[in-house]
Amino acid sequence: MNQLPPTQQISTLLPSLFQGAMSLPGSGSDLTSIPELDDHVRDALGAAIFSEYIRSAKSMAVTKLLPPPVAIAKRALESDYAQPWSVDALASLTETNANYLIHLFKKHVGESPMQYLWNHRMDAGVHLLQTTRLTIDEVSHRCGFQSAAHFSRRVKERKGVPPSTVRR
Repeated sequence: MNQLPPTQQISTLLPSLFQGAMSLPGSGSDLTSIPELDDHVRDALGAAIFSEYIRSAKSMAVTKLLPPPVAIAKRALESDYAQPWSVDALASLTETNANYLIHLFKKHVGESPMQYLWNHRMDAGVHLLQTTRLTIDEVSHRCGFQSAAHFSRRVKERKGVPPSTVRR
């Protein structure tokens, strides 16, 4: 069973959530205050605070469990996913050899660095499709695909529908 860490660095989001919760009227004595609404907002803020703590704890736990070469490579792939990465470039960045990095990555992440990169690119592309008005061509290039056709093919393989349907 996963254990939460006893202490962890506080997320930058938590202080603002706490401040919002503490600024709500306590008793509903204000004529414009609706006690049920105040309770609902407090419950929602409490859930948000708890969710942020759990997200931070999971992120911290995962990062601590990964060997340094895997953590470095994973961070690099996530932050610069549009870059044309190679296993050799990642191995150089992590000061390991390519075969060892692939072995570690598969052992600790469950897939090779390149599979991880392509999955991350797909997730980012689907997110951009659903949250922006960028064209499919723009999304594909921002996410590191060589062409819109390649991106569209990968979306259809993963989602079972073309990018235009994912967008809706």
